[in-house]
Amino acid sequence: LARSRDRSAVLAPLAAPAEPAPTAQLASILKNIQNLRSSQERTQARAAVLAPLAPLPEVRPATPVADYLASRKNLELKLKAVKKAAEALAGLQACPKLSPSAPLAGLLERVRAARAGLDAARKSGEACAARLHKLKERIAARLAEVGVCPTCKAGLELSRFLQEAS
Repeated sequence: LARSRDRSAVLAPLAAPAEPAPTAQLASILKNIQNLRSSQERTQARAAVLAPLAPLPEVRPATPVADYLASRKNLELKLKAVKKAAEALAGLQACPKLSPSAPLAGLLERVRAARAGLDAARKSGEACAARLHKLKERIAARLAEVGVCPTCKAGLELSRFLQEAS
């Protein structure tokens, strides 16, 4: 007890010990250092294994391969379409054989000749109708000029005159 009192008396004038520094941050720094060391060791081991290997070959553009694949895909799509069309056409009958067209050509020439004759007859009929109309006008004018029949003294009408003339 006396010893403890003496020790307390000697230590009483001393200042309190300093607050200990936080060690949590130091622990994370040490852990990062350890991780970096192990990562460095792994990297060095990989480098030692890869060192005897040959360098990578020259990288070439993949555009020709992509173009080839695209054209191949287009060709495959066209082939599918052609096969589908061929399947659809497979059930059709063959085209009929054409018969000689010489008899039809002769018939066509005869039809053309008949049409030409019909046109000529129509024009001739129209010309005759026009002449007949002019003659009727001349007769009507002459009958109007004469006025009455010189023998029976009856009136002269165009329709009656034409009827008796036919």
